[in-house]
Amino acid sequence: MSGSYPIIFSLGALAALLWLILAEPERPARQPIAHALRNLDIGICAIPAGLIGARAAYVAAYWTTFGDEPLSVFHFWDGGLYWGGGAIGALLMAGAIAKINHDSFWQIIDRLALPAIFLALSSWFACLLDHCAYGSIADHGFLTPPAADVFGLQAPRWPVQSIGAIFSLLSLMLLNALRKRLPRDGSLGSTALVLISLGNLLLTFLRGDPVPVWGQLRMDGAGSAILLTLALAAFILRTPLAPKKRCP
Repeated sequence: MSGSYPIIFSLGALAALLWLILAEPERPARQPIAHALRNLDIGICAIPAGLIGARAAYVAAYWTTFGDEPLSVFHFWDGGLYWGGGAIGALLMAGAIAKINHDSFWQIIDRLALPAIFLALSSWFACLLDHCAYGSIADHGFLTPPAADVFGLQAPRWPVQSIGAIFSLLSLMLLNALRKRLPRDGSLGSTALVLISLGNLLLTFLRGDPVPVWGQLRMDGAGSAILLTLALAAFILRTPLAPKKRCP
């Protein structure tokens, strides 16, 4: 892997932190700086936790390959991240923050909704530049231009990275439109997780990079399916069927 992924992902993380500081909509009229710093603390804790979770999931899947060089487990810059592990790591950290600060777990998840999409967008774009998460070989056509895999082999492939980046951008626009309409009780955060999980699940059927297979489903696809199910359940439980009427 070249140096593109760490740089692009870092820019995505920076955009996520700036969003938490400057654009997070639940900023109170009183003590806005304290609120911004509290959001910054959430981002500074959640992003590394997600990164560690993503690396841990990859290492667990390929544990035998790390036997000769166990210290390479910590070489994040060499690639090897599973987004599902990252989501679990960030959610666990959100739960820990809520417990320590006596805050609402669901409100923290809502604050992390758009930052999560920023990270997904930067990850797909970085993979496009570094040829990771590449598409499977297909018949040559307008939608399957020649592209390289991580080994530099050129062949007509499904443009998985481009589709993922476009889907993430559209998801970002949708969440931005919904963020002031959905109640801040987990609806926005669960919607973000639904979108990320759904996009990753669908794209696993077009990916060509080798990963362990569980039954007939890639490991990353199985993880996406599990998280999609949990996110849909959270969305249904946390989102009211109709807006609450205010008493006159």
